Amino acid sequence: MRISTLKKTLYACITILLLIGIWEIYAFIRNEPAIFPHLSMITKSFVGLFNLKNLKTLGITLLRITISVTISFVVSLLIGLLYIWKKDTVYFFKPIISIMKTIPLAVISVFLWIIFNGGVAPYIITTLVIVPISVEGVIASIDGIDKVLIEDLKMINTNMFKSLIYVYIPLIKDYLIMIFLQTFGLGLKAMVMGEFICQTKNSVGKIISITKSSVGYASGMSELIAWGILLVLLVVLIELVIKLIVKKINSEKRYRSWYLFCVFLWNIWYNKIGDSMEKIILTVMCMIYNEKSEEVLMINRLNDWPGFTFPGGHVEKDEPIVEAVIREIKEETGYDITNPKLIGIREWYEKTNVRNVGLLFKTTTYKGTIITGTSEGNISWIKVKDLTQIKLAEGFEMELPLFFENKWTEIYSRVEEKENKYKFL
Repeated sequence: MRISTLKKTLYACITILLLIGIWEIYAFIRNEPAIFPHLSMITKSFVGLFNLKNLKTLGITLLRITISVTISFVVSLLIGLLYIWKKDTVYFFKPIISIMKTIPLAVISVFLWIIFNGGVAPYIITTLVIVPISVEGVIASIDGIDKVLIEDLKMINTNMFKSLIYVYIPLIKDYLIMIFLQTFGLGLKAMVMGEFICQTKNSVGKIISITKSSVGYASGMSELIAWGILLVLLVVLIELVIKLIVKKINSEKRYRSWYLFCVFLWNIWYNKIGDSMEKIILTVMCMIYNEKSEEVLMINRLNDWPGFTFPGGHVEKDEPIVEAVIREIKEETGYDITNPKLIGIREWYEKTNVRNVGLLFKTTTYKGTIITGTSEGNISWIKVKDLTQIKLAEGFEMELPLFFENKWTEIYSRVEEKENKYKFL
């Protein structure tokens, strides 16, 4: 059941009033205004913050955080673009992201303060804090897109720009907005901390550092808390404004008409190449056989088709079939194979008007160093006699006769009444 906006606001107000009440009671019990100032003192300090000098300083800090968030967001989108182009590129960035996530903020702040000056360091500190969160968010949003749609995009061989504009961005738009809102609040905290450590001129962090020296007096602590409250309210206000703008854009009739027009054009362009003929997805698979040990090289797939199969994948645009086999084996196993022989065809229908054609190969000649694992799965040698003892990918056991027997040339299947109907030819 959905909770109304009024109820959400009511719950939030009750929580805030409860926290204020707890603070005021504890401040009364402790009776130490220098450490726990009363609400009236905090309110007075809060009102006192609104002067031209403080507002100018706050504006400069907000400009810094906006620049840092924008840079981080652009970097994340570029990494996401690389991830869409080739998913393995994420493994290049993973060590860097892990370091950025785990290194203590104080350590990196002091290091950058020494290397750079107090004016530049806060930008870098904030960017280093935000980038890991935004990159992981962008990649997660891309992974959340329907795999069938991605396969359709590969099948029609559309260019990257069209895919981004008409598919990826509309589908992950809400996630990107959420990532931006989350990173802005986190970035503001990192920016103020960076300014505080680096003693950046004309910054909120510098003002807080000066205020810290007054802690021990009632006015010092109340002003410090007032700055904290102001920053929290500022982030909440900015998030609210962004959400209202996005809501306004989404409800704008002109925008919706333009978006539907783009979708209409996309559908015309998409359908003109496929409605009059069935679509074909072309894949390859190769069994690497060691005649001496009577073993075959297999991949234990983790994602779309979990379980043990022979290595292989999709044929790319304008790519010869045999070259596709050699490339896929190199990418998934590390081996360079030669003389792959076509031994059969595997055909299946996943949905109406889409024919999947898998060309099956076999080779006994290979060289190189094996890759134990990739993003696709783990690679290992398996005895032929043990193939019935391992967890094969769904339906793969039906394909094994084409590799080991000479009775058939093709295996064809189609889903009928929620069951796969197989035909050996």
